[in-house]
Amino acid sequence: GDTWAEWRNIAPVVKCDSQNYWQEHPNMFIGSDDAIYVVWEGKDAENNKHQQTKFTKSVDNGDTWSAWKNVRVSPNNTQSRPTLIKDSNGRLHLVMYSSQNHGEQQINYSYSDDDGETWAEWKNISDHQYH
Repeated sequence: GDTWAEWRNIAPVVKCDSQNYWQEHPNMFIGSDDAIYVVWEGKDAENNKHQQTKFTKSVDNGDTWSAWKNVRVSPNNTQSRPTLIKDSNGRLHLVMYSSQNHGEQQINYSYSDDDGETWAEWKNISDHQYH
């Protein structure tokens, strides 16, 4: 930690018109295969009213990154504070909070068995009414 590389944008989100498509609350996870995974919340041209959970990964020590993608869009609801881990079987597990499909903020869960290419539908895991 004595010296650091220069900052660089690993997942540019192009802004359109006068909208400010801010990106925040990144969470990073490094798998046992040294792949680097990053999730965060942010707005984009198609989701400019409600931030969504975004995902990118690097398989070459951060030299290059995959194009970012929205994990599972909920266009009428905000997704916030995503957190990601990978288990010993290779499944990526993702949680975030959102009010999608209900009125209050709840913890939602999704997973990917193909290293982030596709994701399962969001499932509310914090409210017993929605199991």
